[in-house]
Order: sequence, then structure tokens, then C-alpha cells
Amino acid sequence: GASATFFLVGEQIEANRELVERMKAEGHQVGNHTWSHAKLEGADAGTVAWEIKKTFARRNGAAERSSCIGQVNGFLIDLQPIF
Repeated sequence: GASATFFLVGEQIEANRELVERMKAEGHQVGNHTWSHAKLEGADAGTVAWEIKKTFARRNGAAERSSCIGQVNGFLIDLQPIF
């Protein structure tokens, strides 16, 4: 079957845990779309880091991280593991 990449908003992971687990089980990649879908353009580095790290921490609780992709200011970036 086909695989896809899904970008998750961290604060929505818990309410959709079964769907996140299904993504993992089916071999899809999971990306980080920030914790609160915040607008990061012009945000300070601390805010950007918090939005990304909090989502990785929550996502790791729901499913093993299958990618290290993040989105910052509209650009996809490759992130090193943070935990």
C-alpha cells in the first residue's frame, strides 16, 4: 500500500491517539506541525524550540518517532532528536 507523511499539531495528538497509532502501524511518516499551530514567523528562538520540542515529547508518548521533520516559517527542516 501507499504511505504518506502526516504533520501533527501536538495539542491534538491525545484526542486522536488511535489515529496516531494507526499511522505508526501502517508505516506512515509523522512530522511535527508545532504544539499549538502557532505562527512562528518572527517568533523568538525559545518559542520556536518550545513548540517543536513539546510536540516531539507528546508524539513520542503516542508513537515512536518515525521522522525528524519539522516546519519552521514555512520551510521543512530536518531536526536532530531532542530526547
